[in-house]
Amino acid sequence: MDVDTATWEQDVEVEITVPQCDVIEPPYPIVYFYQGFGARARDYYSYADRLASWGYAVLQHNANTGDRDELELGFYPDVMEAVKSSSVGQDLDFTKVGTAGHSRGGRLAAMTLEQQDDVSFGILIDPVDDDQRSGSRSIGNLGRPVAIIGSSLTTECFPSEITYEEFFAQSASGTWLQVIQDAGHSQFSMAAEGVIQRQVDPCARGDKAIVDILELTYPTMVAWADYQLHGVETNRYFDWVRIQEEEEHITWQER
Repeated sequence: MDVDTATWEQDVEVEITVPQCDVIEPPYPIVYFYQGFGARARDYYSYADRLASWGYAVLQHNANTGDRDELELGFYPDVMEAVKSSSVGQDLDFTKVGTAGHSRGGRLAAMTLEQQDDVSFGILIDPVDDDQRSGSRSIGNLGRPVAIIGSSLTTECFPSEITYEEFFAQSASGTWLQVIQDAGHSQFSMAAEGVIQRQVDPCARGDKAIVDILELTYPTMVAWADYQLHGVETNRYFDWVRIQEEEEHITWQER
């Protein structure tokens, strides 16, 4: 669907992924997902599909904003209102909303979590901050835990002071941090198969296949959403964490 964001004089293309209603009954909690710089919603469909399989509706938008964060953050209220008024809106639970994102999208997710009162949890996938530390500062101001998933391979392209490490350093007690071993920053997105790979991957690219990195990302993403929204027991998730640590696929810690 297209949303007229009159405030910003730009139409925004919104993509909505919902669970199969014959398997999971509505209303569905919402995850607002921000893609990385230069990527499109389609590059993160696998995240939307996995969340939908666990009962979440996922909202994504495509817009030409460059790196203008405030412009893109301003779309959120208009998009949410438009979706609420649409035919699919009746199947969504607007009292249960979280945000997630990769790379620059992780920064936008952090800032949305701080700025929007209706957003109750955040999932930051290898977030990258700007020179003003806007995203990590939002996490510090927030005073609530988040889930952070990072890549082990970092270089001067993404120095530690603007990567997941700084977000974790600013985060509140209870924050989860999972670092995927032998993973590069752009390998969290299917965009790594195209132009983003050529632009970013010379900085760091691990030997793990993208699909394997995604499969190590999904459980933490879903477990955090379920834990924050529904108080779902996490024992099975931590059993999975222990196995992945023993096999040296990930490191994991709680702040």
